[in-house]
Amino acid sequence: MVRLQLFGPPIIQHIDEVPSPFKSRKVEALLYFLALAPGQYRRTYLANLLWSEWSEEKALGNLRYALWNLRQVLGEEIVSGDRLNITFQERPAIWSDVSAFRELFHAADAHPKPHAPEVIAKLQQAVDLYRGDFLASFEVGEAPFFQEWLQQQRTTLHDLAVRCLIHLGTYYASYHYLPEAITTTRRLLDMEPWREEAHRQMMRLLALAGRRNAALAHYQQCCQILAAELDLEPEPQTVALMERIRAGELELAPEDNPTKLVPEVSALAFPLFGRHSEYAWLVERWDIARRGRSRLVLIRGEAGVGKTRLAEELGHLVLSQGGLVLRGRCYEFSGPVPYQPIAAALQQQIARHDARDLPLSEAWLVELAQLLPEVRQRYVHLPPSPSTGQSTDRYRLFEAVSHFLQALTLAQPTLFFLDDLHWADSDTLDMLGYLLRRLTGSPLLIVGAYRPGEVVNDHALVALDRPLLNDGFNEELELDRLSKETVQQMAQSIALAADSDRLAGFLYRLSEGNPFMLFEALNEMHEHGWLQPTAEGPWALKAAPLDQEELISDEVQARIRRRVARLAPASRSLLALAAVIGRPFEARLLQAASGDSPEHVLSCLDDWLARHLMKEVLSGEQGAWADVALARGECHYDFSHDLIRAVVYADLSQARRQIMHTKLGDALELVYAGQIDQVVEWLAHHYHYGYRPQKALRYLQQAGQQAQTVYALPLAQERYRRALSYWERLYSLTDTALPTEAWRQRWRLLLSQAEVSRMLGQIQAEPPTLEIVLHEVSHWGDDQDRLQVIEQQIARLEQTTDLDQRRQLAQEGLRLARLLGQPLAEGNFLQALADCERDMANFEQALSHYEAALISFSHLEQTRLAAFCLIRMGTIHLLHNRYAQAQTHFCQAKSYAETRGYQDALIWSYNAIAQMHLFLGGLEEAQRLSQEALALCELIGFDSGASTGLQIQGYIHMLGGRLAQAQAQYERAWAINQGMGQTLRMADVQCCMGNLCLLRGEAERAITHYKQAEALCGSYYSGRAIEARSQRAMAHLALRQLAEALHCSAHAVIWLSRYEQNMLAPQRVYLNQYHVLLAQGEMEEAQDALVHAYTIVQAQARGLAELYAARTDYALIRERFLSDLPWNREIMEIWESLPLSSSVTVLRSLHGYPG
Repeated sequence: MVRLQLFGPPIIQHIDEVPSPFKSRKVEALLYFLALAPGQYRRTYLANLLWSEWSEEKALGNLRYALWNLRQVLGEEIVSGDRLNITFQERPAIWSDVSAFRELFHAADAHPKPHAPEVIAKLQQAVDLYRGDFLASFEVGEAPFFQEWLQQQRTTLHDLAVRCLIHLGTYYASYHYLPEAITTTRRLLDMEPWREEAHRQMMRLLALAGRRNAALAHYQQCCQILAAELDLEPEPQTVALMERIRAGELELAPEDNPTKLVPEVSALAFPLFGRHSEYAWLVERWDIARRGRSRLVLIRGEAGVGKTRLAEELGHLVLSQGGLVLRGRCYEFSGPVPYQPIAAALQQQIARHDARDLPLSEAWLVELAQLLPEVRQRYVHLPPSPSTGQSTDRYRLFEAVSHFLQALTLAQPTLFFLDDLHWADSDTLDMLGYLLRRLTGSPLLIVGAYRPGEVVNDHALVALDRPLLNDGFNEELELDRLSKETVQQMAQSIALAADSDRLAGFLYRLSEGNPFMLFEALNEMHEHGWLQPTAEGPWALKAAPLDQEELISDEVQARIRRRVARLAPASRSLLALAAVIGRPFEARLLQAASGDSPEHVLSCLDDWLARHLMKEVLSGEQGAWADVALARGECHYDFSHDLIRAVVYADLSQARRQIMHTKLGDALELVYAGQIDQVVEWLAHHYHYGYRPQKALRYLQQAGQQAQTVYALPLAQERYRRALSYWERLYSLTDTALPTEAWRQRWRLLLSQAEVSRMLGQIQAEPPTLEIVLHEVSHWGDDQDRLQVIEQQIARLEQTTDLDQRRQLAQEGLRLARLLGQPLAEGNFLQALADCERDMANFEQALSHYEAALISFSHLEQTRLAAFCLIRMGTIHLLHNRYAQAQTHFCQAKSYAETRGYQDALIWSYNAIAQMHLFLGGLEEAQRLSQEALALCELIGFDSGASTGLQIQGYIHMLGGRLAQAQAQYERAWAINQGMGQTLRMADVQCCMGNLCLLRGEAERAITHYKQAEALCGSYYSGRAIEARSQRAMAHLALRQLAEALHCSAHAVIWLSRYEQNMLAPQRVYLNQYHVLLAQGEMEEAQDALVHAYTIVQAQARGLAELYAARTDYALIRERFLSDLPWNREIMEIWESLPLSSSVTVLRSLHGYPG
């Protein structure tokens, strides 16, 4: 048994024997690290922790020696490992006071009743274990990373011990356990002597215990400590308490609500006046979240009302409890940068993990690098991202961020504050909504602040807020202006009693309770010398003309302008340039843009800081408002409030703004020459507003590509549109000498626009763009340019009925791909050609092309494309009743998708298998699989796959007689397909809606739906067109319109004779023909139609037998197929009951039918 006492100077005790000495202090340090955080570590990580100054080879050698020494001292079983990893497991034979302390604290903290006797007992045991700071006086030379870890642990454990003492002291005082309360409070003061509220508690406890002189002596001791430690006088509450004790006025029993040893709020420049209830509400939400119930809180209020300040106060509390605070901010200027505030917050954590591995697998690191380029800088051997241009790429990015954030919350409960969300782009808010739903069980509180006046009904924040509110993930906190009473309290805390009423009236009249305006007024009064400190502590009004109305400005802008006007002219010009930057900046950027000397820039910055116009923002530290573009480890500056920047910027003329934007663009290129990709959006913004067309074009195009890479598609579209407008200003389409590269730049922009439109489902926006590019390429382009255009044309035509054009384009693309030696493009065009052959019912040719494409994709390791190829092949086998082969292909595609994380391929695999089960009578399995597909679609926002899943669900509801649920699913599917412009899928939904109306007896409405379905199909005689025409016949029959019914039914049967393998369950068409002919009195022809239907059912049953031959319950499966599907059930019932004519009997004997 080994006991490790790590509080205070470390002590190692062997219960059974005298331990051997450690060979070095670093061996001992290694033991303490592993004992505190047992688990598996990379050898390289441990070597770097203690021997970072050595080469890797020598550091690993030192680690091997240290591990040998550990085993020699503590036993062979203490650590285990292999060539790469070391494992230290928690064992009963090793006890440490730190582990015991943590267990006791967390057990008490998790208890629902904080004053329960068992909670107090655990906390008392915990503080008894705390003999002093963690590893007191233990230091290790030349091990900076270990020293950093050691300091973090000391701080965290110290804070936990303080929390224990606070809790115990409050409890003991509440229940009049005076000796215990005095002992606990004295120990707290030993640890943190500057806590004035604890000194007051000690004075009160001594007085209540009858030790009046000791209480007064403690007051003197408090005064000395505050003067020596903080250079402060005691607070008025402390002086007042001393006077009460001196006068003998203190009650001899504890108060009903004893003073807590921590104040309700902490302060920055001023206490948090008038926000106690709002702060307490936020603290309650934090307590809920840190116990594993993540949520979003939105703080809403006008500019300057104190939203940021309130969230910062909560951040101080979170840090004091050992939590993690992440902070991001959205900006009005430079346009929305996709995911910018989230990326800025996570970048701080990337910096924190410089000395150790990030807690993510390689697959997620690849995706995270899309958002945070620093990841790829640290992991230079990461493979490229498997981008597919589909919405599932966006899902993988969101999932990578959620994995990283989840890893952070597992280590520490986390507060994530996002400021100024009214300026957030829709992509950032999409990611925020995804993270909330994905991390529901994590100790995470996301707090967002926004101005309601900036958020109108079509703002993306509204779209995020409503569903989250309905799902219980979101709560809102409204911040109003401060009341007159609160301003009065504030004035009393600032000024002498004689001046407080006058000052309060002035401040409220000036600010109307807006905290920012109020403090601006105080700053201005201080600069004028109207408000000056006194020797007694409070401030005094000195000849302030507060009653002269003409000196009182009703607008905060006027006060800001007066403060700025006091600056020297050169300083004002430089401040204006800082306002044009529009976000936190480094001094070197301001110096480069202004051309001033570094000394002048720093002098101005110092002056602005002193005047509270600007504030310092230290990147990489807690509380930093970091931006993706800002270098770590350097000091940055930002306006102390955004209203100041807005007023300074608004006062600039348009011409001066343009010049300053250009200067800043040039400075950015110079300062960030090695990191241009990180400031592309910034450069695009400044050159756009500086009207530098050539550079604006270049950076807008790059900004569009970056936005498209991270799937911020509306933003990418807008960037491409702006870039094209600049191209048209720079070049003329009639210029015959226009360089080819200029043409290609235009084509890249147009094709990128078309691709984004297709990804957004705006197919109708593509044709003019593609036709323009095709026309221009035919005159000024080459084969490579034509190949790119053909790829986009085929992608657009995939959901249309123009099969001949698709086929020609696929053949031409295949020829060019082979000519240019591009195997991936060759595989894509083979698959496109196969799609055409399939839709034209040339199934054998289609399978041949699919096989060739599959081979090509497999050789190129294009697993996602191979999965889709397999799904298409499986669909052909399904149409031909080869169910075993269909299932094999579908399952192989599913396996590919699951292995590589291709969620779109997985969704289509689920849908394909679900559809097969649906038409084979396996309704429960079909419902389960389609629900899985829909859940995945909702998770990643994959509308295309969702529309098919909704149709399957609707069909299942319809077969089960749940018509209202079926209609709801069909309406959702219609809205998705209409929004994406997918006409053939729209036809599917119209056909389903017609079937629904027919079941309800609404034949005329059914006919309308069927006609719309046929119109959407055009001349494309697909299964959906045949079904619509056949079902229209049944609607006419229901209305006794026999001629129309016979006409529609005959057409459907003629089409089916050519395209029978182009639809699932074609027996339905022959069954409908049977009913129409029977109504006409054509008995023999009706029986012929029934034979066709029965033949198809039997063929399907044989395919079913092949699929389930090995199943012991095959008979049950076959019965389900014949009875659960209404069309099969009706065919079999008619077959069994109807007396057949001689012609049918002959047919039966010729074809070997049973019976």
